[in-house]
Formats: sequence, C-alpha cells, structure tokens
Amino acid sequence: MTTGLLTRISSHSWPQIPLRELGITTLIDVIIDTKAIALIESDGKAIGVIDASLACCALESRSALLGQRLWTTEELSELVLLVSGTISLKLSQSLVELVASFRDFKPELVHHVVAVGACATSGGPYWDSPAIVPGLEKAGLTCDLYIPGCPPRPAEILAGITDLRRRQAV
Repeated sequence: MTTGLLTRISSHSWPQIPLRELGITTLIDVIIDTKAIALIESDGKAIGVIDASLACCALESRSALLGQRLWTTEELSELVLLVSGTISLKLSQSLVELVASFRDFKPELVHHVVAVGACATSGGPYWDSPAIVPGLEKAGLTCDLYIPGCPPRPAEILAGITDLRRRQAV
C-alpha cells in the first residue's frame, strides 16, 4: 500500500515530499515504487536522480543513492531517471507514460533516462520470455546511458550518472 509520499529505504529517514509537488503523476506511486530521489554534485552542478525501481537491480541503484541528499527543484541543472529491473509487457506502457511525464517535468532542465542492469538494457536472463520486453529500447523508449551488469555495483551506477554530466559538457 502506497501513501503517495516519497520515503527513503534506509535506517535514516528523509523528509516526505508529496509526488504532486514534484510534478509527477501518481502513475509512479501506483505502478512503480519510486522511493529514492537524491542529489548528486558533479562539476559544481546538481543532478536530481529519480529511481524507478522495477526489480532486483533496484537494490544496487538505491544503495548508490544512499547518503545523497534530497534536492529541491531550484538547485537542479539536470534530472536523471534510473530504470532498474525487468520490464514486463503489462508494465511497458506504464513505463512509457512515466518517461513521458518525467520529460515534461521541468522542461527547462536536461533530462536523461538511464537503464541500470541487464534486464533494463536487454531483458537479462528473461530476454526470451513472452511476458518480458527485452530492454528499454524494445519498449519504445530512448535511453541515454546503459549501465550493464547483473547487477551493476553502486559505484558503477554513480560513475555512470556523473559521466553523463561530463559528456554534456563536451
């Protein structure tokens, strides 16, 4: 049961922020259990990270975000949506809608979609299942970065996110 509030999954608690305040629909709240929103400082810029956790790799992506602080929309220069886990056929349309609402939120910011782990990049060990979409691109989504692994380590996820900023500067 969800409450419509963002919470942190660690022994420390974040202040709770209503999803609507972030401009994101309740689709995230109902379909995708989005609990981690963090701020990562990279080259003096603030990158807001939203973790759409679908399955196993969510443990690693959330571990990468532990210890990062909450962000406010005023301090952001970029937004990153991490998609980690298996994409089922039933979930794929909701994921497309989620990414569309993500890209509409704060349109003046740069938006990145990052596939975390083998399942989000290519379907992982379930690629040939008729119930699974083998990766974000097969779901009809454009992805800015693929972080391979089953699962990738938290350090690799953070390195990928900060690398997006470096690529943007070039």
